[in-house]
Amino acid sequence: MLFSASATPLVPSLCLLAAEKPVNRRPMMMRLSGGGAIGSSSSSSNFDLKTYWGTLMTEINQKLDEAIPVKYPAGIYESMRYSVLAQGAKRAPPVMCVAACELFGGDRLAAFPTACALEMVHAASLIHDDLPCMDDDPVRRGKPSNHTVYGSDIAILAGDALFPLAFQHIVSHTPPDLVP
Repeated sequence: MLFSASATPLVPSLCLLAAEKPVNRRPMMMRLSGGGAIGSSSSSSNFDLKTYWGTLMTEINQKLDEAIPVKYPAGIYESMRYSVLAQGAKRAPPVMCVAACELFGGDRLAAFPTACALEMVHAASLIHDDLPCMDDDPVRRGKPSNHTVYGSDIAILAGDALFPLAFQHIVSHTPPDLVP
């Protein structure tokens, strides 16, 4: 059994703890690296989501490119890069990761390793989903899917390799001065 009987009473007690103290509900503001803020009526007209998203996508794409260099075995790393760095990706999970970090006052540099890891895991799930034994999709985002280009064997290995690489990337690239 995944949950023990002793763990179930914790959920109501956490709710009670939160309800015991009165909460001061103020509009939340998000400070952006560009100096603007999200959440205040005076500055919300200055915030441009499209620009914010595009800027983050550019930074995330650069960080992803650095995170997956081609090394031995080159075929697997090239396959990993093919899917992770695919053009046309919206980068929603990593952008939301960085935005959430900034929303709560964190430095975006602290969030980039986790944001990249999220994209690696997302790409791995897409590689596996497109395989002939799953959905058998020959195309992803208008380009040949990973297994179509590299073969099912390499696609499986590339997808499988992205999971530990994602966790290693978080551990080895998260700045300890920003996230103790």
